[in-house]
Amino acid sequence: MNEDPLLKDYYIFKFFQSYSNEEHESRKICDYIQQESDAVTDTLRISPIWKVEYNGNVIEVKNKATSCSLLINGQAVDTMKGMYAVGATLIGKTPAGETVKAVLNSGMFKIHCNIYVNDIKIFQNS
Repeated sequence: MNEDPLLKDYYIFKFFQSYSNEEHESRKICDYIQQESDAVTDTLRISPIWKVEYNGNVIEVKNKATSCSLLINGQAVDTMKGMYAVGATLIGKTPAGETVKAVLNSGMFKIHCNIYVNDIKIFQNS
């Protein structure tokens, strides 16, 4: 059997070229999956913290694995125990007597936090 050495080289080249393209496509797919995974991880941070300043008061909501807390000027005014306390409503008062309410809800890949002062929404994460 007499094979053309150039034809043989051509087939070897094509084989490696297709392998290289498949590897490149696989790498692109893996990179995409990693990016999406990172985006979900960023969205569902282990301990989300939302912070807003209102009338000279710093209002924070911390959501941890075992509890969530409402802090006004660094002091915890309400805490709820439970696994990521989604669906929690936390209530407290500012030094001036304004009622602060934080409501946590879950979305598809995100925990939503709304903060109200005297029933007026002052913060909403999107």
